[in-house]
Amino acid sequence: MHTRRIASGTQEHPTPKDVFKALLDRLIEMNDDSAWAHFEVIAARGWFINRLFGKEPWVEVAFVDERTLQLNLGVAKKGWVTMPNVPEKWRPAAKRLWTVPVADVGELIEWIDKCLANASGNQGYQVSGWTVE
Repeated sequence: MHTRRIASGTQEHPTPKDVFKALLDRLIEMNDDSAWAHFEVIAARGWFINRLFGKEPWVEVAFVDERTLQLNLGVAKKGWVTMPNVPEKWRPAAKRLWTVPVADVGELIEWIDKCLANASGNQGYQVSGWTVE
């Protein structure tokens, strides 16, 4: 089941970091190993255009267990050169997939923000997101 889509640039969630925090908190609170959160940059012409063409960068975070999350990047290859370094303590699980301790959720929020800002080429980017269980 999808939760309601939320977006930055609103009174409740003014910045992308507010969206990341709200949905990652919800994900951890669900405590469901089949749950995940999806975040995508909103295309300059709106989320519907993004849905049609799917060219904007995205990130997904899955809940593994009460101690572990899994980070999955949907950043085009050309965006990899602008990505911030993934902290060494986050173990690679596969290509573009890392295991992240739940205790690092604050650092993960900061990292996702830098990643999507750099990958989109827009420091003032907007994001939308939702959780799935």
